[in-house]
Amino acid sequence: SFLADAVLSCEFRTEKDQSPRIEWKRRKGRSYAGRAKIEGATMTIHSVSQKDSGEYRCEVTASEDHVNLGEATVTLNVLVPPHVPSCEVPNSVFVGGGLDLLCKDKLSVPPATYRWFKDNKALVANADTPYSIDTNKGTLQKFNSVSKTDAGMYRCESSNNVGAPKSCVAQQLKVIECKCFLSQLFGVYTSHSIHQTLRKIFSSSLFRSFEYDSAPCCSQTTKTTNNQKMFSSSCDKGALYTICWT
Repeated sequence: SFLADAVLSCEFRTEKDQSPRIEWKRRKGRSYAGRAKIEGATMTIHSVSQKDSGEYRCEVTASEDHVNLGEATVTLNVLVPPHVPSCEVPNSVFVGGGLDLLCKDKLSVPPATYRWFKDNKALVANADTPYSIDTNKGTLQKFNSVSKTDAGMYRCESSNNVGAPKSCVAQQLKVIECKCFLSQLFGVYTSHSIHQTLRKIFSSSLFRSFEYDSAPCCSQTTKTTNNQKMFSSSCDKGALYTICWT
């Protein structure tokens, strides 16, 4: 947690009483007992953290005045500099598939904004690099257009206007170009139970990817993609499967 001192003050005027009684109170939240020093109408709280954020009430009692009680509410907002964000980078993705990265710093106040880096170069969304980047949510996405050039070391940096930016450790992303096999199954093989059995077999650890009625890792091969569309449109009883492995 980020520790510092917070100074809270309230201003007041009395009619006659030269020594009014001043009290600071907080209805709920972390207790400041043992950490506060009060001088006049000013209270200094030592070693504050985010848990000290909230409303504090200053009560002034002037027994010699016609109006002998007054109060004011002071709001304390504790700002927290960036922390090292958590970064979610997959170990590998397929050529032609999608890329989805996530970065999050849950502790900084105000909330952090994010930047992604590849091989220590900041990534931006433009026509040459078709990324979808949300600097507020910390997401980086690339839909169905991953290529070999996307391989590299990825890291994310969180920042706000309170302290220095923080970065997670760079993680390596591998891009795999897989081979594809298309098979058309007819008759009894198109039953629901057979579909489920094949799905379990081809989804095992022996294969990197198994898709029904789609071929994401073959999307870069025009001939294969065209064949897939032809089979899909001309087959009345069959089912088209794509099995990908490295």
